[in-house]
Amino acid sequence: RNTLNKEERKTALIPYTTFCKTFNWGVKFFDFRLMLQKDVVAQRVEDNLRAYLGKQLHFDHKQERTLWIFSQAKRVQDFENLFRNIRIFLWVISICTLLGGIVGVSNMMLVAVKERTQEIGIRKVLGASSREILTMILIEAIGLSLIAGIVGMFAGQGAIYCANLVLDTLDPAKQLIIGHLAFRPYAAVTSLLLLVATGAIAGIIPARRATAIRPIQALNTE
Repeated sequence: RNTLNKEERKTALIPYTTFCKTFNWGVKFFDFRLMLQKDVVAQRVEDNLRAYLGKQLHFDHKQERTLWIFSQAKRVQDFENLFRNIRIFLWVISICTLLGGIVGVSNMMLVAVKERTQEIGIRKVLGASSREILTMILIEAIGLSLIAGIVGMFAGQGAIYCANLVLDTLDPAKQLIIGHLAFRPYAAVTSLLLLVATGAIAGIIPARRATAIRPIQALNTE
């Protein structure tokens, strides 16, 4: 039962000869179906079947028009290629989004460092080392990315929940091909860690610029 789709579960299967006798068709075969095992190559079976039927029925098996064969494996392969291309496209979009986020966070931290020039200068006068200044800026950049990631994670989970509610409303009997959207915690945690790493990368340039500020020049800055 688990191998049948929703339409096949509503179908009654009877022998072909019984069907022909019931509807007075006579025993004539218009088509037949093959169910292959898991490791069998569908294209090889199709080629062997064409060659065998061509020999038995005396037609050129190399001409595809002489024998029509519908292969479900080809359709599955087309869908796999489609979804693989979609995944590649999503990866490209994700990488571009991460790069844009790195640039955005880095620009924000550069503006913050510029506005806090006097503060950084005072910290250095009071004895703050370059490592402490560097750590402070990096922690702020990581914290900013972490907060944005957590907000985005909860917003995504809420969007998935709302989308599932819409699907339940549109299809109470769950007859649609599209299933419910799933929230994967491990994927969310991985994305969050990746955002933290990009936040650290984005804070490197502002942090180095902050450590290069001289106290005298910083105190004279308005």
